[in-house]
Amino acid sequence: MIEYPHDICIEIDTREKRPLLFPTFIHVDPGDRTGTKRIAIRTAHKALKTGDYRLASAPNSCVIERKGSQLELIKNLFDLKDTTRVARSIKRLSCCCKHPYLLIEVSPLQMIANNQLLDPPDLLLNRLARLALHFNLQVLWAPTTTSNNSRRAVGTAVAHLLVASAFCSKENTDAVD
Repeated sequence: MIEYPHDICIEIDTREKRPLLFPTFIHVDPGDRTGTKRIAIRTAHKALKTGDYRLASAPNSCVIERKGSQLELIKNLFDLKDTTRVARSIKRLSCCCKHPYLLIEVSPLQMIANNQLLDPPDLLLNRLARLALHFNLQVLWAPTTTSNNSRRAVGTAVAHLLVASAFCSKENTDAVD
C-alpha cells in the first residue's frame, strides 16, 4: 500500500515565463481497495538550480525541464553558444534526481511540418533523441499549451508524474527489501 500525503507543494522555477497551471487537488489510488485518495496541491515559485518543476518534499525524486516551443529547442540544440549551456544544464538534471524528464510542448508532427529553419526538418527529432539517450532522460510529449485548459491538463499530468515518482518508487523499494 502506498502512503500518500494529504497535500503536496510543487516548486516552479522563477524563470518559467508561462508556467503550467496545476489543479487544486488530484486523486490517486493507494492500492488498498478503499477507493481513491485526494491530495491537495499548492505551488511555490522558487529559483531552482535544475529543471522547472519538482516536489518540495522529494526534490531528488523527479525533476522536469520544460521546453515550450520549437524555436527554443532549435536554439538550445543548434546554436553553438547555447548548446554548451544546455548540455551542462541537462547533465545537472540527469545527475540531480532519480527520474529526470524533458517535457516537450511541441508534437513530433509540428516539429517536422512547421520546420522551415532546418534542412532536413526531422533533424531536430534526431538531436532530441540523442540528447535523451546520452543523458538518460525520459521524454514527455505534450500539446502546445496556449490555452489555460491545455496548460492545466498538462499541469495535472505533471502533478501525477511527480507524485508517482516520489511515492510509488518508495513502494517498489520496500517490496524488494
